[in-house]
Amino acid sequence: MLRRILAAHPGLLAQLDHAEVTSAWSEGSLSVDIEVPNATPAEGISGVLPGYAYVEDIGELLVWVDKGVLAALEYAWHTDEPPTELPSPDRITLV
Repeated sequence: MLRRILAAHPGLLAQLDHAEVTSAWSEGSLSVDIEVPNATPAEGISGVLPGYAYVEDIGELLVWVDKGVLAALEYAWHTDEPPTELPSPDRITLV
C-alpha cells in the first residue's frame, strides 16, 4: 500500500525497506509513527506528503514526512466508525 502511495517519490520509496513502525497513535489505531534508521533525507519535504490517497467509501491515507524522512502514516476516516484494518491497494485512489 505504501509502495503505491510513494511511487512518485523515489527518495521516500527507497526508505521504505528500512522503515519501522514504532508506535500506534492510540490503542487500536491504524495510524502509526514510523522511524527510518540512518535514512538519507529525500526531497526536502516536511509535513503531509503532497497529493491524496483516498480510500473508497472510508477516508484517506496521509503520509507524514519530517525533513525528508518518513515519519508517520495517518488513516483518516469519514465514516461513523473507524476502520479496523488497512485497505488493500486496489481500494486506494491517488490524486
